[in-house]
Amino acid sequence: MKDLKFDNITGDLDLSTGDIQFVTGIQAIGQLIATRFRFQRGEWFLDRRVGSPIFDDGKGPSILGANRGDLETIRAICQQILEGTPGVTRVVSLDFDLDENRALSVTWQVEGTTGEFLAGTESLIFGDL
Repeated sequence: MKDLKFDNITGDLDLSTGDIQFVTGIQAIGQLIATRFRFQRGEWFLDRRVGSPIFDDGKGPSILGANRGDLETIRAICQQILEGTPGVTRVVSLDFDLDENRALSVTWQVEGTTGEFLAGTESLIFGDL
C-alpha cells in the first residue's frame, strides 16, 4: 500500500522536504485510519453517503447521536471504521473515552495485511452543541 504523506497536525500534504512525499506499508494504513476517523459522512460533495458517522444526520447511528450511556453504539461505529480500512486484517484492541466536554478519544491496535501491528489514538473534540 502506498499513499501521499499528510502532515499529522494540519492534515495537508507534507511538503516539508520541498517535494511530494509518500508513505507505504503499515504507516500508510495508520494514515488511512486517521483520515477515516476525521472524514465525516456527508462531507464529500460527490457522494454524501461516504465518511464516518460523527454527527447525527438521520441516516443511521452516529457517535454524537448516541446517548451518553450508549457506549456500544459508539464502540460499534469505531470498530466499523477500523475494520473497513483497507489493509487492516483485524482489530486487536479498541478502547475509547467520551468525557463530559464531548471529547472522544479512541485508542486502537490493528494488525495489517503485512502481519505488522500498529497502535494509535484519535481524538475528536466536539465541544458544546
